[in-house]
Amino acid sequence: MLQALKAGECPAMELARPFAISVSAISQHLKILKEARLVTERREGRNRLYQLRIEPLREIHGWAEEFRSLWSARLDALETHLDRKHPKK
Repeated sequence: MLQALKAGECPAMELARPFAISVSAISQHLKILKEARLVTERREGRNRLYQLRIEPLREIHGWAEEFRSLWSARLDALETHLDRKHPKK
């Protein structure tokens, strides 16, 4: 859903199309995304339009970036271990 919202504001019905779940289930997911401050909602007539909030995603990215060197070191160590255990022919 977040990927779909990158293109801009979108109603729940449109967000539900690619998924094999009910609009009700989509609404539950959107409620959680709203509580997490990842989307905003506004009403236009009978429709509720949802929009992605990029700021919290930037915060998550910044936090995860702090661990990049740790992950890289661990993955390099795993690669070395696997190369020793299963040498390439």
